[in-house]
Order: sequence, then C-alpha cells, then structure tokens
Amino acid sequence: MSAPAPNDPLDVAWTALLEQWESVEKHKAFVGLAAALERLPDAARRYRALSADPARTARAKQGIDRVLGVAMSSMTPATRERPRPINVVMPLSALAAVLLATVVAARATEVRALTSPVVILGEVIVVALLPWRRWAARDD
Repeated sequence: MSAPAPNDPLDVAWTALLEQWESVEKHKAFVGLAAALERLPDAARRYRALSADPARTARAKQGIDRVLGVAMSSMTPATRERPRPINVVMPLSALAAVLLATVVAARATEVRALTSPVVILGEVIVVALLPWRRWAARDD
C-alpha cells in the first residue's frame, strides 16, 4: 500500500473526526467521503485500529458497521440478460399447416407415401431447423 499524500482528504477528515469523536454526523461524513473516494478499506482499517481503545470502542465498532453497510449496499448482483424464450405458436402453426397440406395432397392424389412416417419426420425436421428466433426478432 502506498503512503497517503500529505494533504490526503481522508487524513484531514479522520483528524477532524478524532477531535469530535462522539459526533455521529462526523462519522457519517467520514464514511461518505471514504465511499466517494473508493477508500472504504482504509476507513475500516482506521476504525479497526481504534476498536481496542476502551474510550472509543463503541463508536469504532459502529464505524466499522457503517463502512460494511455502505460497502454491501454498493455491491450490485451480477445479472446477465437471458435470451427470450422461443414463441412456440409460430413454429407449431407452420408445422400444422405443412402436415395438413401433406395429408390433403395425399388424399387428393391418392399417393399414400406422402403420409409415411419418413415424410412426416422430414417435415418436422425442416420446420424445427428454420430460424424462428431471427424471424420473431424482426416482428418486435
């Protein structure tokens, strides 16, 4: 850890806090400054160093709790965007239309091979492989 600058704002605030140790407002201001400077660990170290002093133990522990509270509240949970689920209505409707057309064509032409399991499976595979997500995204 590098040595603090001679006019370090955290040092200045800590010195002022030590002079008015019982002031709750000074403690809040010190922790707020440490948070703004992104130096909450430094603030916690200062409080921890004084927690052994019987005259300052109570406020030092409150200061550590305040530092921890500010640190915890500044943490944000990591979120990642979930992909939208596929709307199954469009693919199932297309599959139903293809199967209906196949059955009608088989009846009209009397070619029973059009309704064989291999042909039906092929139609299901073709409908499943179509880029439904991309087409659904265009509708937004």
